[in-house]
Amino acid sequence: MKINSLSKINFKGVYLARNFEPNSQYTLACEIAKSLRESGESDKYEKQGKDLLVIPIDDNLVGVKVKKAKISRLTDDNYSRWSGRF
Repeated sequence: MKINSLSKINFKGVYLARNFEPNSQYTLACEIAKSLRESGESDKYEKQGKDLLVIPIDDNLVGVKVKKAKISRLTDDNYSRWSGRF
């Protein structure tokens, strides 16, 4: 695969924590991540060198943290960056 073809893959800077409860909490987290990508908010933060982390707060609450972007987060097993698009 050529490097220039990789540049066309847009993952967006939204990371989902992998420790959500497998119920409405996970569904809500996915909806928030999708909304952040579709609204363009993820692009805005990514251009500022920041990542959005969608994390569980407690059994029914989901939160979003803004953190400085780190290349190591791409391979961090605690988060998923998949946006469902290639």
